[in-house]
Amino acid sequence: LTYIHIKETYNKTNYNNDDIEVKFNNTSNIAIVNVKSKDEITKSFNVKNRSNRVIYYNIKFDNITSNFNEEDLSYFLVGSENAAYVSDANILNSNLASSIKLNPHENHNYILKILVNDENPTNKTFSTNLKIIESDPLLNYKKGTLGDKILTNNKVLSNNDVNISDNEGLFYTNNSNNGITIYFFKGSNLVNNNVRIDNICYKIIRTTENGGIRLIYNGTYENESCKGNDNIIGNSEFNIKSNYNAYIGYMYGIPNSNDYKDEHSNINSSKIKINIDNFYSKYLGNISNIIDNSIYCNNRKTYDFTIKNVNYGVSGIKNNNTGYKSTFDLLNNKLSFVCHQENDQLTMPTLSNPIGLLTVEEALFAGIGNNQNNYLDSENSYWTMTPAYFDGSNAYNYIVKDGNLWQNIVSETHGIRPVITLKSDVMVKQGNGDIQNPYVIDK
Repeated sequence: LTYIHIKETYNKTNYNNDDIEVKFNNTSNIAIVNVKSKDEITKSFNVKNRSNRVIYYNIKFDNITSNFNEEDLSYFLVGSENAAYVSDANILNSNLASSIKLNPHENHNYILKILVNDENPTNKTFSTNLKIIESDPLLNYKKGTLGDKILTNNKVLSNNDVNISDNEGLFYTNNSNNGITIYFFKGSNLVNNNVRIDNICYKIIRTTENGGIRLIYNGTYENESCKGNDNIIGNSEFNIKSNYNAYIGYMYGIPNSNDYKDEHSNINSSKIKINIDNFYSKYLGNISNIIDNSIYCNNRKTYDFTIKNVNYGVSGIKNNNTGYKSTFDLLNNKLSFVCHQENDQLTMPTLSNPIGLLTVEEALFAGIGNNQNNYLDSENSYWTMTPAYFDGSNAYNYIVKDGNLWQNIVSETHGIRPVITLKSDVMVKQGNGDIQNPYVIDK
């Protein structure tokens, strides 16, 4: 587009070391000036492994200079098979994608598109240098670990294919914190993502940014099977009250505060968190050595949007109408594992125990709403830990019900399905992940 200028002053068009060869379609520099809303820039490049060893690499924006706001620029990074894939992300930091595996003599081809979302981008500029560097393998699982079994026993499908309704199995995405490759299961109960620890069954949801394996409770092991007919541990309100924005929180601050930070500080435990902590103490304390202190995202970032002529703002305090990010993303067909606010990245010691709930994003990546008999389906409705909105009277969070996501007042009662994350070095004693032959974890 004529409104977007690519600098030609940067002479180094390719990057090479002894093992990696990188070729850009012209240069590695990107500069956006004098743009109009919805303008777009496209850049293509190739990454080649010239060696006989496996290489891991990162794709970065180097030396960013910008006066755009966070949501004003978004990007799509589409790679060839086995390469990185980022479907739609804001330019938040320098990392586009991290720890991408490149096999010996393999080529990865990329198309990067940057889209201007600002409705009035007058006097806005953006410039950066696209950089590919070799990195350490963050998800290089040791032989015999659960991560190794998952990657060995499943063909990893491209994120390009995830929206094809009939496709199921193991997929990957780089729509995550720092662009790290996340592997996730999508589909029906036929996918081999079953795990047994003692007499409790779980479904594998995904890997995490530090290589942990995230699991959701799926009932008890009975008759040599993990069928998961009774896959909730009980029922609970999310919070006893719902009349202030604070109560969307898995943990919450001081209701009816004048300040967002006070309203959403992590001081008080929700009713559902108390029940989950009791479950952990009763059933999981004996396996705490294999449970990872992972991030559970209580996505309380506020966003403007309108539903049925009702406007939801960004206040987040008192009983003011407020929209929350996951609903904004659903309305705009965005999907990401990124947990934007540090305050929403719940881990110990803020959490009493390393346990949480499913998020809306995890449910959507798994295919909830698109697949009949999805592996996250249940005979019971159950809570996620994801806020929806506050409508001036009540706080609403998301539940899973009848294979879909619904908004529900937090003071109503639904099922509890705990989520834990196993450490990346957890070993498997036996099994292939099938319902009748789940992975059995070596404690």
